[in-house]
Amino acid sequence: MSTSCAAAICVLPPIMFGKQGVLLVEQPVGNWFTYTTSDGGLTWADPLAIPVREPLTSDIWPGVQDPSNWWIVDGTGALHRTVDGGKNWQSVISALPRGYTLDSVTPAGGNVLWGTAVSGASGAAHLDYPVRSTDGGATWSVVKLPAPG
Repeated sequence: MSTSCAAAICVLPPIMFGKQGVLLVEQPVGNWFTYTTSDGGLTWADPLAIPVREPLTSDIWPGVQDPSNWWIVDGTGALHRTVDGGKNWQSVISALPRGYTLDSVTPAGGNVLWGTAVSGASGAAHLDYPVRSTDGGATWSVVKLPAPG
C-alpha cells in the first residue's frame, strides 16, 4: 500500500533528536522532500529531494536512526540510504528471499535494520512478513513468528 496525497501536500510527523529533527513532505504529483531543523523546529532548512522512482510505501517513516543516517524504501521495494542528513543518497543492493519485496525499514542501531516484506504475485493478496538485516540492508532474512496460541 502506498501513501499518496494526489493534489494535496502531505506532511508526516517529524522525528526529533533533541533540537535536531527531520520531517518528510510530499508535494503534489509524488515529489518527496525532507526538511531538517537544528533549533527544535523553530526554523527549517531548505528542502532536499529524496530519490524515489515510485510513490513511497506507507510504512517508510520513521527510517531515521539519527540526524544523519536515514533509510527509505520506494514503491518498487528498492532501499536507499543517506549518511549525511539527506544531502546525498545511495541505493542499497538488497538480497531478500525469493518471492519477497521490501516494504518498510526501521533502523535498530549499528547495521541492524528491521522491516516488513510482502509476498505474493502482482494483483494477488499480499502477505506482510517481518524481516531483519544485520549488514545494513545488504541481506535480509524472514523472521519466523510462533503461531498464536
